[in-house]
Amino acid sequence: WIPAVVFNPPPLTASPETVALGFATYQDVCMGCHGLNAVSGLLIPDLRGSAYLWSQTDWEAVVRGGQLKERGMASFAENISAEQSQAVRAYVIQQAHRAQALQNATGIAPASD
Repeated sequence: WIPAVVFNPPPLTASPETVALGFATYQDVCMGCHGLNAVSGLLIPDLRGSAYLWSQTDWEAVVRGGQLKERGMASFAENISAEQSQAVRAYVIQQAHRAQALQNATGIAPASD
């Protein structure tokens, strides 16, 4: 197995409480499609490799604004608050850092085309 996700997360600046809120919200709302611990089966995008992690505004446009609804990502504005959305982003950033550290420790590089 060769991973297909490139981990390039922004710095994790959120508090542990925010990450905990993000974890809880992710488990309730996002996990069904995006996978346990933010690990996707790659049929749906693995959020840990998303460029949207780098911008709160862009993340919000996708998660609550419906920016990618034509590609299957509906707006969750009626399901989660802006605070919860940003907390989920913080949780996914944390998971991306964990995956990147594991990848670096094992020496397994992502697949390239």
